[in-house]
Amino acid sequence: MAQKNNRLVDLVLGWTVDDKWVPIYWQSPVARSGAQKDSDLILSKTEAIDHHALVVAQSGSGKSFFLGRLLEEILLRTKCRVVVFDPNSDFRRFSEEVEPSKWKTAKFDPEEKEKKAGYLPHETTRAPFTRRWRGLVLPVRVYTTERGGGSGTTPIQINWLDFPIDWFSDDTDPAFQSEMRHCHAFMQAFAHLTVVAKTWQWRDEQGRTVMEEARRFCEKTVDQERLEVIGALREKFGSRSEGCCHGTDQCDDSIRSAEDFDRWLDPTLDSAARRRVNVSLPVFRAYFSLAEEAKHSGIFSEIGPLPPTSPVRVHVIDLPSINDRAYRLMAVSKFLNDEWTLARRKWQEAINLPPNVSDERVPTFIVVDEAHHLVPSDPDGRASKRLRDQFRMVAAEGRKFGLFLIVASQRPDKLDPMVVSECENRAIMRLNSETVIEETAKLLGISNAIKSQLLRACLSLKRGRALLCGPWANTDKDEAVRLYSAMRRTKEGGRNLSEEYWAQPYKMPKTRKP
Repeated sequence: MAQKNNRLVDLVLGWTVDDKWVPIYWQSPVARSGAQKDSDLILSKTEAIDHHALVVAQSGSGKSFFLGRLLEEILLRTKCRVVVFDPNSDFRRFSEEVEPSKWKTAKFDPEEKEKKAGYLPHETTRAPFTRRWRGLVLPVRVYTTERGGGSGTTPIQINWLDFPIDWFSDDTDPAFQSEMRHCHAFMQAFAHLTVVAKTWQWRDEQGRTVMEEARRFCEKTVDQERLEVIGALREKFGSRSEGCCHGTDQCDDSIRSAEDFDRWLDPTLDSAARRRVNVSLPVFRAYFSLAEEAKHSGIFSEIGPLPPTSPVRVHVIDLPSINDRAYRLMAVSKFLNDEWTLARRKWQEAINLPPNVSDERVPTFIVVDEAHHLVPSDPDGRASKRLRDQFRMVAAEGRKFGLFLIVASQRPDKLDPMVVSECENRAIMRLNSETVIEETAKLLGISNAIKSQLLRACLSLKRGRALLCGPWANTDKDEAVRLYSAMRRTKEGGRNLSEEYWAQPYKMPKTRKP
C-alpha cells in the first residue's frame, strides 16, 4: 500500500474486480496475501472519508463484514474515534482478531462457500495488523445492560436526573407535562443539595436512596406553602455548620468556601421549594412510579455521582441487551446527545485557541446499523420523532463539529430522506428487488448511466461485493467503483443458525428394547 514519509495515507477497502465481480489479483494460482500491487486494491484517501456515509444492503450480503473492515481502516489509518450503535451484536467482539490461519490459507473460492467467502487479506501475516490494532485502538468499550458481561464490557449507566422527563410524558396533556417537569427539576435540586451538603447519614444508617428520600420528603410536604417547604428543606440540609463539599469536583465551581455555600444555599432552597409547590400529589406519585419502573430497565443508574471512566477510541452500544424498544431509543438518544455536547464544547474551545496553538480535535464517526429502526422516514411516535430529529441535526450540522454518520440499512426508502440526502459517500451491496433498485436510484440521485449499467447488477451480487459512489471512491461525481471487500480482521459477533445442523433430516432417538 502507498506510503508517504512512513505514514499510512490510504484506507484499504477492497480488491479490484473484473466484469464478473471476481477479484482480479486472486484469479492467479500463485496469488498470496501481501504480494499484491496497489493497483490490485481499492484505496481511499483518508481525507475523502470526512463525509456522512450510507451503506445499502440486504441481509446476508456482507454488510457487517464491510462495515467492520471500514471501521478497522478508519481506526488504523487515522486518529478518529468511533461510536457504534450495534443492533445485532456484530461488534461485541471488535477487540478480538480472527485466527492467523486466515492469512496462511487465503485463496479465492470459485464456489464461494459461506465459510471461505470474503477472507482475502492484503497483509502477509496477521502480525502487522495485531501490532497496530493492539497498540493504537484497544481497548474497545462495549456498553451493555448485561451484568458480568465479560472483559471489556461496561454497564449502561444513564443518570436519571440528566435525562429529559418529556420522554415519559409525551402523550399526556400539557398540564401533566408541566407538573412532571417541575417534579423533575425539584428532584435535580434535591439531589444536588444532598451531594453538596453532605447529608448522606440517612442513606448510610437506613439504607435509603436519594430517590426514596425525596419521595418521603414530598409526602411530608403535601399542601404546604413555599415558605413551609423552604423551612423543611433547611431543616434537612442545614447550613455550613453541617459541613459541605465546597472546593471539590462534586460541587459548583462558585462554591469554594463555607461562606460561598451559605450564599448559594438560600436561592437554591427557594428554587427547589417553588418547584415542589407546583406539583400535585397524583403527579409526584406518577413521577416516582415512572422512575422506579425505569430503574428496572437496566439503563439508569442510582442517583449520585457516577465513577469517572477513562476515554477510549471505540464505544460499542450493545442494543440487543436492552429489551424494551422505548428504553433502547432513550439510550441511543443519551449517547448521541453526549457526543453532540462534547463536540460542540471542543469546537468552542478550539475557537478560543491562540493563533499559534494547533487544533488537535479528531473526527468522531457515529455508526448506525439497521438505521431504519432509529432514523425512520415515518416515526411511529413522539419519542421516535425526537430521536430522528437528533440524527437530522447531526446530519445537517455535525460536519463542522467533527461528527460524521455512517448509516446502514436494508431498505433506503425506510430511512429519513433528509439524513440520506446528506450522505455523500455511498456503498451499495446486494439488493433484493426491482422496487428497491428504483427507490435506491431515486433517493440517492444516481445518474441513469449508473442505474442502467451497474446498479441493476446489485440484484445478483454475491456476498462481499459493493458499488462505491462518492468522494471515497476517488472518481468523478457521476461514476462508481466496484469492489470485493477486503477481509475483516476482527471477529464478528452475533451468530447465524448452523446449516450443517438444521439442514439435515431429523433422526429419531434409539429406543431400548423391552
